[in-house]
Amino acid sequence: MQSTMKTALPLILLLCIGLSVIVGLPGLGWSGKVALLIFIGALYAWTNTKLDATLVALLAALAMSASGMTGGSLPLAGLGDPFIGFVISGFILGGAYKATGLSNKIATWFASRSSSVVGLFYLLTMALLLLSFVVPSTSARAAMLMPSYLAMADATDNPRIRKALAVLFPTVIVLSCITSYLGAGANLMTVDFIKQFSGEKISYLDWLMLGGPFGITSCLLSVFVITRVFLTAEDRKSAFEMKTLADPENTPGSRDMRNQVLGLSAVMIGLWSTEQWHGIDPALLAMSGALILCTPQLGILNFKQALKEVEWSMVVFMAASIELSKGLSESGLTNYLSETIQHTFSSFSGIFMLVAILITALLSHLFVHSRTARAAVFMPLLIPLGLGAGHSGLLVAFFSNAAMGYCLTLPICAKPVAMFSAPGGEEAYSTGDLLKLSLWLLPLHFVLLMLAFAIYG
Repeated sequence: MQSTMKTALPLILLLCIGLSVIVGLPGLGWSGKVALLIFIGALYAWTNTKLDATLVALLAALAMSASGMTGGSLPLAGLGDPFIGFVISGFILGGAYKATGLSNKIATWFASRSSSVVGLFYLLTMALLLLSFVVPSTSARAAMLMPSYLAMADATDNPRIRKALAVLFPTVIVLSCITSYLGAGANLMTVDFIKQFSGEKISYLDWLMLGGPFGITSCLLSVFVITRVFLTAEDRKSAFEMKTLADPENTPGSRDMRNQVLGLSAVMIGLWSTEQWHGIDPALLAMSGALILCTPQLGILNFKQALKEVEWSMVVFMAASIELSKGLSESGLTNYLSETIQHTFSSFSGIFMLVAILITALLSHLFVHSRTARAAVFMPLLIPLGLGAGHSGLLVAFFSNAAMGYCLTLPICAKPVAMFSAPGGEEAYSTGDLLKLSLWLLPLHFVLLMLAFAIYG
């Protein structure tokens, strides 16, 4: 009986909301109401069912198309969006890092040069920050770096150090996403949302100027907290014995291939950073670099291998989300929400609305466990809310995305957090450890977000 009620209550609530949308909301046309119902249904499916997030996004996009909200375009019409090419290219570049052992090499190079445990933590953090610029998937970065973590964990008999290391890796992996265009698929979705809702364009260099300082500060602040929560003063000062740390495999020609990948990465980052001078689209540059990696002359990846490196489920999800967002906009719902919010909250201070937006974004990981899904669910709501309160749409979108990147409270909130919680089947940290960490990091990140918004606003 209790289980039946638990299942029925959300459905009853969903039905009530649906009826309220149909008979209420004066001023919103029928198209806008249908779009809102589709969006609410997708939100419910994402948060209260076991349906695959990509399947839900496709069904929602299909409903938008069938209802005429997107001009009859297909649910996967979003695959033609330039940022999809950016995502695919990023996965291929990450595959090259994996194939050459470069990601593991970077981590172990930094780690072997630390003189103490706390020094090791900060050097590893810098290595993980660098990887966020070239490997777009947090899951891929976690998988690439798992061997390095296991080797480091085996090199110490101190359980506190092993636990702190296990917490460090996923923390920096998920928080460093904001530093770069390629840090997460949600970043590229945010670029698209900024363009849709505010008409502004954010370049690779613009993103770097906003996300670089914030991401680095966020990660360093988190490392400081981790080393205080999980380690004693004696642990932090102790030397870390690195002699048992295995070096990445050194196969014939691997050094030349690693140098080639590094060189190409440097060229691509340089061209992305100077877009305002040469005017070449970043997605075109990314695709060109990915195809170069697949040429037989380099021998790093063949084209079939490269395609296997792409997380196609994520690509399809983002393409469907583009169409879903397009439907929300073209149905008139976005304008209606913006005007209603502006009228309703005109008497409220802008700072009050900003606090509400950032708190909502920070806590969103407890309800929607996919970061890309969080962007799809919350961005169309938070950006109009910020615009209605008189804030910059670009800054609201950017820092809401940064807040949504915090997903460390529970293991299920992010794949890297789940992966490192029990590597090899042995518990590395518990849910209680994560809650203890979030007790410190959530308030600190809220303060950091408010400060960042004040500085850039």
